Amino acid sequence: MSVLIFVAIGTILTIIIQSSSATMALTLVMCYNGLIPFELAAAMVLGENIGTTITANLAAIVANVSAKRAARAHLIFNLFGVIWMLALFHYFLVGINYFLQKKHGVSILNTHLSNLEFESIKSVYPIALSVFHTSFNVINTLLLIGFAPFIAKIATLMVPQKSEDDEEFSLKYIKSGLFSTSELSILQARKEIANFGLRVEKMFYLFQTLQTEIKPKKYYKLLSKIEKYEEITDDLELEIALYLTNIAEGEISYVSNILKISKRRGTSIK
Repeated sequence: MSVLIFVAIGTILTIIIQSSSATMALTLVMCYNGLIPFELAAAMVLGENIGTTITANLAAIVANVSAKRAARAHLIFNLFGVIWMLALFHYFLVGINYFLQKKHGVSILNTHLSNLEFESIKSVYPIALSVFHTSFNVINTLLLIGFAPFIAKIATLMVPQKSEDDEEFSLKYIKSGLFSTSELSILQARKEIANFGLRVEKMFYLFQTLQTEIKPKKYYKLLSKIEKYEEITDDLELEIALYLTNIAEGEISYVSNILKISKRRGTSIK
């Protein structure tokens, strides 16, 4: 029960601090100073792996469907990892203890230490927590990488794509205000323009259907849908144009500038 409590503490602290690195450092300090035993410090580390996914999910609240799904997949991945680790928690710690006994000749699971004995080996505790954290994440990745399609399906069910009738204006590949390199931004803009073209194609297909529709009810339903697509494409056009304008005001990467200069001079970079 105490292990589960400290998993929860690690999760809550990471959510509050919004940094798993800072919470990990706090855990290392507490364990190094003997405030908590190694077993409970390891439980906090597991909680931190859950808490760190909250940052991505908070950032994805205002993002597109793909970003929301990626954030959910991150949560599912870490949550599944913590679940299987808790089932093998004691045995995993025994394995790390065996490794440290062979490497440093000390036992981190020995809770009956005098102050003098603890002072002599306390420098090993941060190493042990680092080994636990690293080995957990590596093994978790190796175990769950084969379940990536399954995790993707769960994330898709958690964040379903809106139906065509409920479709609203939204950028699929780019998010206004978020830029990396100009080259990557242009690639994202190209994908968004292609998506824009698909929406326009749908609108023209609906217009062709409208011309041959004789039933008044279906006619006005198609007309309403065309009007909605027109509004969506107008908004998309404005957002893409604004995005490209912001890219144009930024700087092309140093490498691209060098390549352009070399091309003008007729030289090559090897």
